[in-house]
Amino acid sequence: DALIIYKLVRLSRDRGDSLTIRFLLKKLDIDLKSVTEPFDDSPIGTFTATLFSSIAQLDNDVRSAGAIMGMKQAIKAGRWLWNAPLGYKYKYTNQKSYLVPSDDADTIRKIFKDFIDGKKQYEICEEFKESGIIITRQHLNNILRNHLYIGKLKTKLFNYELMDGIHEHIIDDVTFYKAQNILSPDKNHYNIKYKDEFPLKRFLKCPDCDRFLAGSYSKGRHKRYAYYHCVTKGCSFKPVKRELAEELFFAYLDSFSIKEDIINNVFEKIRASLNDKEKDSINILKNIKKEITLLETKKAKIEELVIDGTFSKDTYHKKMNEVES
Repeated sequence: DALIIYKLVRLSRDRGDSLTIRFLLKKLDIDLKSVTEPFDDSPIGTFTATLFSSIAQLDNDVRSAGAIMGMKQAIKAGRWLWNAPLGYKYKYTNQKSYLVPSDDADTIRKIFKDFIDGKKQYEICEEFKESGIIITRQHLNNILRNHLYIGKLKTKLFNYELMDGIHEHIIDDVTFYKAQNILSPDKNHYNIKYKDEFPLKRFLKCPDCDRFLAGSYSKGRHKRYAYYHCVTKGCSFKPVKRELAEELFFAYLDSFSIKEDIINNVFEKIRASLNDKEKDSINILKNIKKEITLLETKKAKIEELVIDGTFSKDTYHKKMNEVES
């Protein structure tokens, strides 16, 4: 019996799975044959098959890593990549998908309004059912907890951290978090934190006395002006406008950013390295095929010498053992 495949990659793109399947087939006394890739159960044949499986897994891993990287870049840019939830639809621009509110957006607004007005979830479901709209209680619960409706993204790729989306929100933050407090009253879903209007206080130090700068406002004739200043009495350091300090700070951070041409250069080197490895693998396979052909030729020659009486039976076995080793 034999299992015939076109290429080993059709058996599995995972090297471990491929080895497991080949072991089970061998255990069942079933030969594995590839139409386009020559290998057998000999040591060289086994090595060749394993090499084919490794190349397939490398290709699969590279494709997977590229796909995940592309997804992360899209999410960082604020785009949702999965199925559009009720209330949204996809609009395609320049071969990219963007969430936009659909005709069902009013349904979502009504769900949230009814829920925070005191209606139970089963009552909302029954009311929609009477109007011909089927929404299960589980679906309704998922809608009420979905941050997409307030313009936020929450994905496993970023450990479910809330990120800003570029799509239009259907529900305002206050309405949404009121619903969260009704769903889970023991949790503080608002998560309101003190907004520090001088965030660089933890980073900026006085160049004269080496103390961290403080932030405060100076009252002008028509408005207030924000400054970072030293708190050491008698220090000669002059206050710095908050806008200027933040501009210089961001410029300093930008100096550590990796330029796009450098990133592209790194990717090009990686691609070139992978291509070189693939070429090396192809050369190895060619050499293996040459070696196999040479050994087969030697075996045929030995058999011819036995047939015409040149080699004895003992000499034949000795020469064959030398070839196979």
